[in-house]
Amino acid sequence: MHSDVHADLVEFACRHCTHWWLRRFEVWHVYTHTTERAYYRQDGHWTMAPYTASGAHTCRHCGTPVTGRRLERRRLPAPPSIP
Repeated sequence: MHSDVHADLVEFACRHCTHWWLRRFEVWHVYTHTTERAYYRQDGHWTMAPYTASGAHTCRHCGTPVTGRRLERRRLPAPPSIP
């Protein structure tokens, strides 16, 4: 089993009120001989993928759930251990 860590810059744009914001996430990709999984962290807390309905963020202006769009990904140094 091995893993890679990336930093994703994610844009959230509310279609209801046009408010937009950016957030950065750590993405841990964990590989085994049969599977690949991605785990997301924001501000030190594990979270759902921001690109899915279950990981949508709430617009602080109107309360609408907003899914994110990746703007940038960069590789981070290898982690000392996997989650």
